[in-house]
Amino acid sequence: MKSLFKIFLLLLLILFQNQSLNAQGPTNEIVELKNEIEGMHIGTSIYYLRDNAYRLTIDDITDKNFENKFTKSEMVRPNFGNEQLAIWNKFTVTNHTSNDWIFELGVHTVDTFTVYYPNKLGGFDKVESGRSVAYQDRNYKASNFLYDIPLIQGDTTTIYFRVSAYIMQYPISVHTKKLYFEKAHKKDISNGAYVGFVILIVLFNFMIWISTRDRNYIFYILYVIMNSLMVFELNGFLGQFIWVGSLKNMWHHGPIIVALSGFFAIIFTINFLETRKNLLSFHRIFHYFFMPLFAIIIILDLIDMKLVASVLNQTIGVLLLITMFTVAVILYKRGFRAARFYIFATSFYFSGAVIYALKTFAIVPHNFITENSIEIGSALEMVLFSLALADKINFHKKGQEIALRDKEILMREQNIVLEKTVKERTKDLLQEKEKSEKLLLNILPEEIADELKETGQAKARDFDMVTILFTDIKNFSGIAEKLTAQELVTEMDTCFKAFDAIVEKYYVEKIKTIGDSYMAAGGVPTPSTDAVKNTVLAAIEMQNFIVQRKNERHENGQIAFEMRIGLHTGNVVAGIVGDRKFQYDIWGDAVNTASRMESSGDVGKVNISQDTYELLKDCVEFSFESRGKIEAKGKGKMEMWFVKRVSENKKALLY
Repeated sequence: MKSLFKIFLLLLLILFQNQSLNAQGPTNEIVELKNEIEGMHIGTSIYYLRDNAYRLTIDDITDKNFENKFTKSEMVRPNFGNEQLAIWNKFTVTNHTSNDWIFELGVHTVDTFTVYYPNKLGGFDKVESGRSVAYQDRNYKASNFLYDIPLIQGDTTTIYFRVSAYIMQYPISVHTKKLYFEKAHKKDISNGAYVGFVILIVLFNFMIWISTRDRNYIFYILYVIMNSLMVFELNGFLGQFIWVGSLKNMWHHGPIIVALSGFFAIIFTINFLETRKNLLSFHRIFHYFFMPLFAIIIILDLIDMKLVASVLNQTIGVLLLITMFTVAVILYKRGFRAARFYIFATSFYFSGAVIYALKTFAIVPHNFITENSIEIGSALEMVLFSLALADKINFHKKGQEIALRDKEILMREQNIVLEKTVKERTKDLLQEKEKSEKLLLNILPEEIADELKETGQAKARDFDMVTILFTDIKNFSGIAEKLTAQELVTEMDTCFKAFDAIVEKYYVEKIKTIGDSYMAAGGVPTPSTDAVKNTVLAAIEMQNFIVQRKNERHENGQIAFEMRIGLHTGNVVAGIVGDRKFQYDIWGDAVNTASRMESSGDVGKVNISQDTYELLKDCVEFSFESRGKIEAKGKGKMEMWFVKRVSENKKALLY
């Protein structure tokens, strides 16, 4: 482990020895293009104006009224983090040379990057680029996004540009054309070498798999391919060579590439380190925490929630790297041979990723190593993993020879106890079957359970007019800090048991609990004309229970829960997915809307949507209070209503 630290220190020393681009950039307000400067970052010479509503035009921002609304950038490489918006920018440039100059956008995560040049007619000429523009339609056929600085010697002009993205970082640098294309040529050579190396590694390991049929090689090949695609995505290669023709609309699915890379990294890791056998607790974390999260990221990307998908990718990616490295270190200390190779291999790749990030934020200078740190780290990782797999096979062969000698003895011993075991197991299986039947009916609706037992699967079905109910405890985290874990779980159990009885009373199907949230739906799996009414009645009775419970606990000097409830009626798809940990669930935009009704509600009240109100407005059992249009996250303004139950004597309104 000490040697890894020494290697990392050596890399840092090398990084700062050769600075090929002015990392600090100019600090003055005007970009001065001079002969002694062939390239520099200009972030601190840029003025920017946020356009959160995507409404401003070039005519707006060049108006005198907007002159004082621009803010001077203090960042060498402008970076506003994970934020989906548009930003207008401008910089003033003077050319003191006879050289031809260009400016470069140094990342490939910008959706649109539109440049506006003042023309002789008093207007602006527009050049549009970014990921959304096909490679063949770009002004420069280069891996990066390039734009001319159309100035002759002695001229000064102000150039405007608009950036639109969900990862809002856009390092801008200016270069002489000569310098840039010399640098680009070197980059193309190194990238070509990397692509060739990836192909060589894939073919080499595929040939070994053909001879050994060891599935670790297949998992490794898939990991190398997906990880290389992620690197290609960072370098803009996918948009240049892959996302063309019928695949041109794939340019905006970058989060999927990153998520799949993480997914296959998990598959390779759990097989290479044999976590099921060596570290079961972490094996379950990989399977039941990380893998579903990457699946969620893919879904979020497909439903165009790019910003959320990207933030999750970054957060889960860092957490995954730490977890995988931790697992390898634990197994290394336990003497697991393959973990040593894993630590060395991943250390190179992680170091390359860290150096690339430091370069992106202008913390380390630009040079050959920082520009290609991910490719270098990835290539070293591939070599070490290939050697590790070969060593693993040799080690297992020796183990198999020992195992074969012990096998005959073991078989004789097993035959002795086999008959006895079979009888005991048969009895146990019958008991377990009975328990499983009861447990299955506790998890799934009876008709779904019957279908699952008969056919081995349960088909998802469309349901109309389903009323979805969500609850949420106010300030649950704050309450959790004041109660012991046992007190908190006991109180949650008391409330949720009461909720279970209430939804059963009103023929409402409990869907699931998520932390302190309770979800149920009326109208599934058996449609009913009374489903809307019954679900609202159940919600009111739940709220009554929480209020009553609160009064009881306050009388005893105890902390009590307060709760919001929200409902919405709409179309859903219901069923079960996967083949492990069955759970009957529902999907659809109606579910999201119901969740927004809950989060937009008030404590102690039942908040319903306009659709649910329309179905109940003529029901004399209820009284309604219009809330008007309320802003709902991700939905805009929505009509909402508070609903109460009218008592039999008409004198009181009940929740």
